[in-house]
Amino acid sequence: MTKTAKAIVFPNGEAYIDEKGIWDSAVARGSAVRLTGKAATAALHAHWRAELLRDVSPGADIYTRHISESSIVVYCIGLEPDGKPYIRNITWTVARLCGMRFNERHHAIVKGGGGYDKSHQIVADLGRCLWPDDKEAERLLKERTL
Repeated sequence: MTKTAKAIVFPNGEAYIDEKGIWDSAVARGSAVRLTGKAATAALHAHWRAELLRDVSPGADIYTRHISESSIVVYCIGLEPDGKPYIRNITWTVARLCGMRFNERHHAIVKGGGGYDKSHQIVADLGRCLWPDDKEAERLLKERTL
């Protein structure tokens, strides 16, 4: 059974999860539209995808780090427009966009099972989620280990 997400979408296209009901004041002011069910889920996925596409482009290096046998943290490294390097922890957004289990305590993606490269699977899934129409999407990102 899938949980139904509740979201708020502001006029600028940003979507937020309704976890504590704090968006009610924005709805009352008429500055937001409340979405539920499939519309909310679609809006959230579009928001998370756009957020990741700001940092991740085809050919980007995606860094992973195992913090336990089944928990993995995901980072991207790049350059700001002014040329300054950055490193971003994109674990939560990747987990939400790709429908993976997320461990709040360790702030890591949880992958069970054995006999396969879990980091590679996460990076391949991320490629397929970011570029769903590209048949070679799982090969567009390069996996690196920290």
